[in-house]
Amino acid sequence: MSYPTMANSPKSQLESVLGGLSFMIIFTIGWMIIGEVTLYGRDYWLIGVLFTLIVLLGLVFYAKFHSTAKKLPEEPVVVNGDEKTKSKRFTIIFIAEGVGILVMKNVLANTGHDNWFIPGIALIVGIHFFPLAKVFNRKFDYFMGVFVCMVAIVGFVLLSKGYPTYVTTPVISIGCASATTAYGIMMILKGNKILAMMALPPGKNSDTLTKI
Repeated sequence: MSYPTMANSPKSQLESVLGGLSFMIIFTIGWMIIGEVTLYGRDYWLIGVLFTLIVLLGLVFYAKFHSTAKKLPEEPVVVNGDEKTKSKRFTIIFIAEGVGILVMKNVLANTGHDNWFIPGIALIVGIHFFPLAKVFNRKFDYFMGVFVCMVAIVGFVLLSKGYPTYVTTPVISIGCASATTAYGIMMILKGNKILAMMALPPGKNSDTLTKI
């Protein structure tokens, strides 16, 4: 899941980073739980430990960015027509993703293919990155979409070859959690860049922030 940037002030940009980082934390936890519940300790809980450490790191940076944003003065946010359009399209994509997952679940349940649900979710999540990449003009979202779709396809292939869900689901979970981790790292780097720009003299500060 991506998060739209609505303005160029330091506070609004940090809030955008916080939104993206919160998505990373939530979805990494979700995929980690799905993988570990399916494995039921067969991996000696290594997946849980690894991604818990990643989530904790994300929380540390979340607290850092939140503390800085909280200290910044409130500024009037001027949202132009282009930003409103992006926000509207983001909402439509988000709703379409949720509806797609619900429809897919119903179809799979009625056709006796419930075991395809997890790779199906991964496929829909992967696909949703492509329109987001176009809406927000972010090449990184294209890479995210391709990677997550490939993870989903691997899951479908493994299932078609008869591998049990305690093999296929963790593979998909690790892949998707790795993708959300990569997204979180991108948000952390962006947040640190914003903090660095804020330390510059006012003139250079404002010019550079508009490019982030």
